[in-house]
Amino acid sequence: KYVVTKTTQDRDGILKLVEIEMASKFSASETYSVHHRMLVDLPSHLEAKRDKKDWKLLKFEYKNIAANTAEEEWISFGDGSNVVAFEEKFDCFALLASESSRAQEERLVRVDSSPLKVIRSARHSYTQAWYAPITSTHPHLCGLAIMKEFEEHSFSLIEIGREGESQVPVGVNI
Repeated sequence: KYVVTKTTQDRDGILKLVEIEMASKFSASETYSVHHRMLVDLPSHLEAKRDKKDWKLLKFEYKNIAANTAEEEWISFGDGSNVVAFEEKFDCFALLASESSRAQEERLVRVDSSPLKVIRSARHSYTQAWYAPITSTHPHLCGLAIMKEFEEHSFSLIEIGREGESQVPVGVNI
């Protein structure tokens, strides 16, 4: 689960910084547990049209919970170059219909029983994730990773929404 927890705008009201927390659960009966967070400079990211190496996360942290206590602290790690943590979930270039989001590969999946063509651009091919394009019949999904397959497991989008509002389930069938 990815939740935007903070945003910062510049003095012209343009979105600048976004803090995103990542949480997981391993069974339907569990609650989500937050374990990582990242701080993204969106303008810097959007300038990196050609290569992931052209930008960095401002911050990437994990939650350290002291054994047998409720104390927790956030610990920074890495130099910010692990941008796959952001880019495997979001293709911001798809939202802009930019050259960087042009499909290199396409695949058909089903979302809520409707066919959806998902794409992988050359810019985001290293992530191995599949994204909804701007031309999608599901415009609310544009730029979101719909699915990613690993050797031993996979992830797919399961719901969308805003914190504090009702969540909408999304059924992805590969």
